[in-house]
Amino acid sequence: AVSRRLCAAVGGGVLSRLLSAGQNSEKSSFLEPEQMKIAFIIQDLFFRGAQYATAMLANGFAAKGYEVDVLVSKVHDDFVAEGKSPFPLDTTIRVVHLHERRARQNIWEVRRYLRTTDATAVIAMDSNYENALALASIGLWKRPRLYTVEHGIRFAMNADLTLRKRYGRFNRERLRRKFVYSRMDGVLTVSSGVSKELNRLFGVPTRKLHVVYNPVVDETFKAKLERPPGHPWL
Repeated sequence: AVSRRLCAAVGGGVLSRLLSAGQNSEKSSFLEPEQMKIAFIIQDLFFRGAQYATAMLANGFAAKGYEVDVLVSKVHDDFVAEGKSPFPLDTTIRVVHLHERRARQNIWEVRRYLRTTDATAVIAMDSNYENALALASIGLWKRPRLYTVEHGIRFAMNADLTLRKRYGRFNRERLRRKFVYSRMDGVLTVSSGVSKELNRLFGVPTRKLHVVYNPVVDETFKAKLERPPGHPWL
């Protein structure tokens, strides 16, 4: 469980330090809220873990005073039209609605956003939009810093097995990932193991790899454990 309080601490502290890393400063790389704007890009804000984490991190940044954009696709709007409720966002967060359902169909809109936004960094929160973000950035001489997130090592284990068997599918996947990572200013991983696998399998430079651990369990989670389960079987 990720609490708003915990995400506020993560949003205002660790990630802001990482996202501003590499800027021309001999002093602290930490950027204050008035110096930094964050944008997240994801298919939608419904149901799943990455979507929940995106909403909570966006709220955490907003709670610390950062300006935040969240870009979502038509999938999000279709769920809203069906009467479903997304994970809530702070009212100060601007939601940018992309007009197509598929990430590849939204590449030109993402490119337009990159050309016109004053965001300091744009973070792709799922694999579909890391591809779109990488392609949209081609040829832009001025753009925000770009980041993607890798949550686990299953893909790396599968890729390693495929490499050893010399499957053609791996070659295409390896080229895709190498292209995406080459376009990113950084890759955020959930563990040092994931970072090591990215470096070993795809040659991602260690300077681009930043470990941001999943939030720890806090009092909010413990409080939820004490609630009645609300089902007779339990």
